[in-house]
Order: sequence, then C-alpha cells, then structure tokens
Amino acid sequence: MIQEKSILEMLQEKLDEIPLMLRGSVRIGFKLDEVSLDKSLETKYQIATSRLRHLDYFLMWSYGVHQKETLYPPETEPFEVKGVPCSFNDFDEMGSSDLSLLNSSFSKWINNHLVRDLDEFLQYYLLSIYETCLIAEYVGQAITPRDIITAKESAKKFEASSLQERLKVLRRNYKIDVTHKSEIYSLNKIRQIFAHFDGVVQKKFCDDNGVLKVKWPTNSVKLKHRKTGKLVSFEKASQPFNVEYGAAQIKWLSDPKEAEYKVNDCIELTHSDLNQLIFFYLYVFNELQENLVNYILQKGVNVRGFETYGLSPTIVFSSKDHEDDEGELSSQSL
Repeated sequence: MIQEKSILEMLQEKLDEIPLMLRGSVRIGFKLDEVSLDKSLETKYQIATSRLRHLDYFLMWSYGVHQKETLYPPETEPFEVKGVPCSFNDFDEMGSSDLSLLNSSFSKWINNHLVRDLDEFLQYYLLSIYETCLIAEYVGQAITPRDIITAKESAKKFEASSLQERLKVLRRNYKIDVTHKSEIYSLNKIRQIFAHFDGVVQKKFCDDNGVLKVKWPTNSVKLKHRKTGKLVSFEKASQPFNVEYGAAQIKWLSDPKEAEYKVNDCIELTHSDLNQLIFFYLYVFNELQENLVNYILQKGVNVRGFETYGLSPTIVFSSKDHEDDEGELSSQSL
C-alpha cells in the first residue's frame, strides 16, 4: 500500500531548496493547476479503496484460520538470534487443543487490528482532505514560502486534533460532512479500547450506568419467495436461491447493529461484523470524496466529477448448487 507524496509535501521539498535569506522575496514556481489537482484527488481515493481491499484480504485470512482450527503455519526455517535458532512453539509436541487456541487467538488478533486500521486510516484520510482544501486556494497562482509555512502549520494543528474536531473543522470551513457521525465516534471508542487496553472495556468509555454502547449500520438483504411473495432474510434462505426465490431486496446501510458492553467486558467482533464494517467505511470514503470534489468544483476549479470513478456497491449471489440453478435473481436496491 504505497502512499504517494501529497501536494503539501512536494511544496515543502521545493521550499527546502530555497536558501533562508531568499525566502522572503521569492515565489515558488510550482505548477498547481487543475490537471495536477484532479490527479491528486483521484489518487487520494484510490489509496483509500486499495486500503479497504487489503483489509478485506486480511479478513479472508482471519476467517480461513478461524474455520480450520488445526491449520499449521507453513513450514519455515527457524528464526535466528545471534546464530541460535529461536522458536517459542514446538509443533511436533503441540496438541490439537493448543493449536486450536492459538489459531483462534490469531484470528481475533487480525480482527482487532482491522478495526484499528479502519479508524486510523479514516483519520489520515481526513487530514489528507484538509491539506487538499488548504492548497486548493492556490490553483493557478504563484505560492510564496509564507503560504507554504502557514498551510503546514494549519495541517499540523489539524493533525493533533481529535476525530470529532477534524470532522467539525471540515464541516464548518468547507461544508464537507458525513452522515453517520455517531456510528463513527462509537467505532473510534472501540479502536481506542483495542489499541490501549487489549479490547477490555474501561470505565472512562462508559456512560453513567457503566455501559458502553456502540453501533454501526449494516446492509439488509432479503429474498422474495416465488410462490408466497414472502421476504426471507438472506442468511435463512434455502439453497439453491434461484429455485425458490425470484428477486432480492437490498437496503444499503439500513439496519443499525447495536452492542452494549460493561466495564471489564472483552470486545470481540465477528467476521460478519467486520465484513459489514469494511463496506461501511467504503460508504464513508465515498461520501467524503464526493463532498471534497463538490467543494473544489464550487470554487471554479474544473476537476472530474466523483461519479466518473467512484466505486458502487454490488452484491453477488452465490449458491452451493449453482450449477443446477434455473432462472435468475433480480435485485432491487433501496
């Protein structure tokens, strides 16, 4: 997941090339035009979606390890510490119960880090959006060293602020906002608990009743029975789908999932939860990117509309007996 340099970082490199005694009287010939800003906007979004793709891949590994409790790591040469082979695990002596426990622990460890990464990358993405808004003021203009220093100082202050403050600044200064703020804030609490307390709920995160409430939106997928017309939850529908069901009703991010934890409870999210969360953060990135592009367009800067490259949600129905399926499922998104 390679991060390209931001425009602000490239401007700083240009500034570093100028002797200190000359910085008060020069303007930097950095070509910040509509083309370069347009490319920067799309690259920013591509980095975000690439991150989600990687996290989805990690989740697949976690699920695979979780499903196969007796799976051993691939054979490798022992790590060496100053020439001495070092390993804490002797797989020849390890019983199935120990291996199952370690695989379960490994799966949970991946899941915990997925939650942390989603929240932390969102905060990085907000910083990147803020820097873009700062620099967008100078499209088609010469930039002075003082302009760069001022922008860097503003970005540094923004970087030191909380998630809530970052969203507040973007909303107030640039009308860039997100719909599901309360859900994002509750997931930020989970990230802090995983990062600093190994997933164990602390009193400071709870309300006056000693309860931590977290929530996030999930997708609702129901299949319509061909004969009865009854809508059946996707998870409860019998397979093959195309035999008994003729249509699918999809409601994106419509059903909130809520969970409550008490002090000293250990938070564990399921693989299904994380799958929904990855989709949810795609929605958040889409909303932020679209608002950013609209802000740039409103300033009279000609960049491509987000609809020309943004990802759209898709659900593919797969049946265990797909080779014998007849007919097709039509879908209705709400």
